[in-house]
Amino acid sequence: MRSKIINIVFMTLVILSGCTHTPPTRDYTLLEASALAGDRLSQFQLGEAYLTGKSVAKDTLEAEKWFRRSALQGFADAQFSLGWMYYTGVEIQQDYKQAVQLFGQASRQNLALAQYYLGVCYKWGYGVKVSHVKAAALYKKAAKQNNRMAQNDLGAYYEQGLGVKKDIDEAFKLYYQSARQGVAHAQANLGMLYARGWGVKKDGEAALMWNKRAIDQEHYAAAVNLGVMYEYGYAVGVDLEEAVEWYKKAALKGDSRGQRNLAMMYLIGRGIEKDSVLAMKWLLDSAHQKFTKSYANLGAMYEDGQGIEVNFKEAVKWYEKSAHAGHMEGQKALGVMYLTGRGITKNIKTGQELLLKSAEQGFVQAQFSLSGSYFSQKKYQKAQKWLRKAALAGHVKSQYWHGYIYLKQNNPKKAIKWLREAAKNGNEKAEKTLLKLEGLK
Repeated sequence: MRSKIINIVFMTLVILSGCTHTPPTRDYTLLEASALAGDRLSQFQLGEAYLTGKSVAKDTLEAEKWFRRSALQGFADAQFSLGWMYYTGVEIQQDYKQAVQLFGQASRQNLALAQYYLGVCYKWGYGVKVSHVKAAALYKKAAKQNNRMAQNDLGAYYEQGLGVKKDIDEAFKLYYQSARQGVAHAQANLGMLYARGWGVKKDGEAALMWNKRAIDQEHYAAAVNLGVMYEYGYAVGVDLEEAVEWYKKAALKGDSRGQRNLAMMYLIGRGIEKDSVLAMKWLLDSAHQKFTKSYANLGAMYEDGQGIEVNFKEAVKWYEKSAHAGHMEGQKALGVMYLTGRGITKNIKTGQELLLKSAEQGFVQAQFSLSGSYFSQKKYQKAQKWLRKAALAGHVKSQYWHGYIYLKQNNPKKAIKWLREAAKNGNEKAEKTLLKLEGLK
């Protein structure tokens, strides 16, 4: 119920700020008479009156009725408003397909809000098949009309290279336009571009300023941004205790990413005293909000018995959630559980399939584990392929074993090359093997 109240308040604000016609100022009786006579503007304004409770008692069902009558006459603002009611499901059965249809009608009449929300539908697959290309095209149309939300979302697409060619300069420009109009999410995004020096000269003061403006609007993802800046030294000096304070601020306000980051600080004692129990608490809070990056961390804690008793079945449950969300860490961990039969029935084929998914995403630990599994089956060609990929990516154990295999294949030149690389990275076995080889010369 609380979320519905929030939605309807937000809907009212969106309609009043984004539609092209202002709320009614005429006497209700005259407005109703005009609406009953078929005037589409009056019908829309009467719908707004019922929606906002101005000049008449609030009644969302009456609002829907009058928006529909106006929308059927092709009035773009009414089409959007009725579409928004279907989109949010406030006092009406939620129906994304109906919302998409109505947003599309208003979008074709160049209503920026409709273009933006139709783009959102394409981005997330609400009532339509996901299409980032279509979403980006709609965001562009809305952004050209100075729709501040479209500017931010299009900026994110340019930053990620999603639906458009990656262009950090364009992302910066769009974030800046949106941030100046007060969009907190854009302010936080802009702040991180300043912190990293992407699309603009690195500027710690600007990064702090924009993130703090977002926090002032209770956008606590920006507090996480500040934590990241202090943890890794983006445009500011590394200060782990300061990082923890910002993560705490975000976590206590319910930000799932902040909860996960704070948990990791507790888990390894980074900037704060190590506390596995608190790490588990914050990871669970984050995971229960469906922050999927927390799933594999939780699985590892159950597997290793950190902050809780060892429970392989519970570990598998969280690894499965992570793998299902497409995270390479979860795929790798679950694959190993299948290979070893811990917490789940042993299944080499399924284990290798999961490791392969993770390895193909570039996760070197998965590449190493997959190569080991193939070696145990004497599938040497496949094994060496993945071992080499991991070695080239800098995985030290893979470098050692890659060299060791070349040694067994009587290829001392390549063996020494990889053994030296592993030794340089601190692998003691590689150092000892090299000493033996040198002693044979």
